[in-house]
Amino acid sequence: MMTYNFTSENTWLTMLDGVRLSATLVIPISQRDTNENFPVLLEYKPYRKDDSFFNINQPKIHYQAQRGFIVALVDIRGTGASEGVLIEYEYTSQELNDCEHVIEL
Repeated sequence: MMTYNFTSENTWLTMLDGVRLSATLVIPISQRDTNENFPVLLEYKPYRKDDSFFNINQPKIHYQAQRGFIVALVDIRGTGASEGVLIEYEYTSQELNDCEHVIEL
């Protein structure tokens, strides 16, 4: 089985209303050519992107990146390092719309 080296970067994902969601991308480095595509695993939840759970999950994230998956960790609007106002309850239309936009990006 081929394994990949990988890189990690923090970035902002801008929503349609201008609010920016904080994202960490763990990206395999292509060994074949620059046009190699990788599937994306999305983790979209409140607060957990940069807290102690990242350290617990880091070996799993690195394992997935080494096997050719981009891992995208995104803090929900108003939580963690993301901008915006915390949504009152889970699974509002705003939260779902944001997630759809993240997937489209």
